[in-house]
Amino acid sequence: MPPVKGVPATGPRAFLGEDVKAYVVRKEPTLTEAELRKFCYDKLASYKVPQVVVFLDALPRNPAGKVVKGDLS
Repeated sequence: MPPVKGVPATGPRAFLGEDVKAYVVRKEPTLTEAELRKFCYDKLASYKVPQVVVFLDALPRNPAGKVVKGDLS
């Protein structure tokens, strides 16, 4: 599972408070946001499906190899 963060929800989803924002490093360069979200809808509850997807070349990591969520925008 890619790292995720909560971001303020807007519009009709504002009642939820936050939406899910996922940071993904593609193994398959042709992967699209729609394909990723479809996969998530099949596996997760609807409120857990990322509303925002950011594709990155690499995740920011500290010297111990852990993902630094504070460096993700």
